[in-house]
Amino acid sequence: GKRVGGQAIRDRAQAEALVAAIKAARFKVGSVQAKSQQRSPAPPFITSTLQQEASRRLGFTAIRTMRAAQALYEGAGTGEGLITYMRTDGVQLSAEAVAGIRDAITATFGKPYVPPEPRVYKSRAKNAQEAHEAIRPTKPTMRPEDLPASVEGDARALYGLIWRRALACQMQNATIQQVGVDFASADGQLVLRATGSAVEFPGYLQAYDNWRKTAAEKEEEGGE
Repeated sequence: GKRVGGQAIRDRAQAEALVAAIKAARFKVGSVQAKSQQRSPAPPFITSTLQQEASRRLGFTAIRTMRAAQALYEGAGTGEGLITYMRTDGVQLSAEAVAGIRDAITATFGKPYVPPEPRVYKSRAKNAQEAHEAIRPTKPTMRPEDLPASVEGDARALYGLIWRRALACQMQNATIQQVGVDFASADGQLVLRATGSAVEFPGYLQAYDNWRKTAAEKEEEGGE
C-alpha cells in the first residue's frame, strides 16, 4: 500500500523486485534543491499549554504540573513569587515583562537573538481571562541554574520549562535550511530522493538545552 517515487508497492514480491533493481542500477545526482525556512517561536504558556508541554517534556500529570506551578507562584520557600499566576487563558505580556525578557535574552544569548521589535501575542478566545498575563518568570534574568537551593524537584524542573518558553517567545526566528537531492539511474527509470535539514541560525531554539533535537522534532511535526 506504500508508494515509492509514485509507484505503488502492493506486495512483498514487488518490493523485493524494486530493491533488486535499485541495487543493480547506477545512479548520478540529478538535481539539488535548497531553501531556507523561517520558524517562529510558540506563544508564552497559558494553563493548558503548560500542562501539555509538562506532560510531553517532563512526564507530569496535569495535577502534578499545577502543584509545582502553585509552589513556584508562592515562592517555593524563597519568600517571593517566582512565576506569575498559573491559571490564565491569556497569552499577552505586559510591556514591563517584555522589556525584562528582552534584557534577559541579551544577557544570556547576545543581541543577535533579540528581534528589532517585541513580539506581541493576543488571545483568540473571546472569554480569555485578560486580567492575567501569560505564565512567565517574575524575574526573567533568574536562570534555572541560578534558583535558590530551596527550589527543588518538580518546581525546579517546571521553572526551567517556563523560563525557556518565556525567553523563546521573544527571540529571533530560527532559520532552517532544507535540502533535497534527486539521484537518477542511468536509464532514467529510477529516481531516488534524499532530504535533510540543518539549522543555519538557531534563533529561539537556542533557549532550549536540546535545541538541535527540537529543530528535528519541529521538522517532523511540521513546525508550530
